Amino acid sequence: NSLFALDATYRLVAHSKNYLSSDPLNIGLYETGYYTQEALKRFYDQGRLVAYQETTGPLISVPGAVGRFESITQWCRYDGVPLVQIVEVFSHSPMSAESEELFKLLMQYINLVFRREQERNQGASDGYGRFLREVIYGELTDPQKMNEAAKNAGFQISGYFDAYRIV
Repeated sequence: NSLFALDATYRLVAHSKNYLSSDPLNIGLYETGYYTQEALKRFYDQGRLVAYQETTGPLISVPGAVGRFESITQWCRYDGVPLVQIVEVFSHSPMSAESEELFKLLMQYINLVFRREQERNQGASDGYGRFLREVIYGELTDPQKMNEAAKNAGFQISGYFDAYRIV
């Protein structure tokens, strides 16, 4: 079966190498690293995006509900915010009570490691967040102060960067 991890923007961050899902919904994900707009619309139309936000435990999808195969998914959350989604697609063998239990055990372990890493890196992420908020909301405009704040937050301050505006 296929197992993969997505970040909060539904970008593929990791996946199993031995078994890839043959579901058309996931083929584009493997090729581009992102779900297509069509796939995200399907999730939205089926109420999955709301369910992902509201459900804290595993969420099971029957064949045809979203994709061609049965799947189980769960979000790793930090302070209630969903950050990483783990998905298992049962395209090679059917889901069973045992496979569901194994997924739950895997999620317990992933959540343990995830929380440990989030707590270990909390100071760094607070600095990043604070710096970005100050820049985005115009609270930090002086180039020298911005440079110093970027250094303090741990940002690389010289080089080539991509900037995006979400509208």
